[in-house]
Amino acid sequence: MEELKLCEGCGVATQLKHFRRKRSKEIQKTCNNCRNNKNNNIQSIDKELRNKFEIEINVNTNDKSIKNFTFEEQVERYTKSWEFWKNQLPCELLNDVKDDEESMRWLLIKSTMSDLLMKIDRLDDNLRKEIRKNIM
Repeated sequence: MEELKLCEGCGVATQLKHFRRKRSKEIQKTCNNCRNNKNNNIQSIDKELRNKFEIEINVNTNDKSIKNFTFEEQVERYTKSWEFWKNQLPCELLNDVKDDEESMRWLLIKSTMSDLLMKIDRLDDNLRKEIRKNIM
């Protein structure tokens, strides 16, 4: 008979083979189904936020073509993007998050904001300083 383990995610007694092992050989606390559901939730939150971004900022997030923008247009684009992501945060600190979905949303937004800052930091000095002046 298969050994059962109680999943901390869904609370269901599940066969041990449905728990992935970490590198340290320690058995994880949630079953594969809970982790798959979490991944699906993250993907749906990401899609929802990107659709909202495309509508509000009028930018296609899948467009990888190269375009030329003036200095002022670049400042405006980065500032708008930053403000959008900042306004989507459910709260300022992760400790203030109330549930798992809000936590996933918070982490996804913070990750996107971090990526945006890294892009800004790769710009030339004058452009970077002007954008940072607008967003900080």
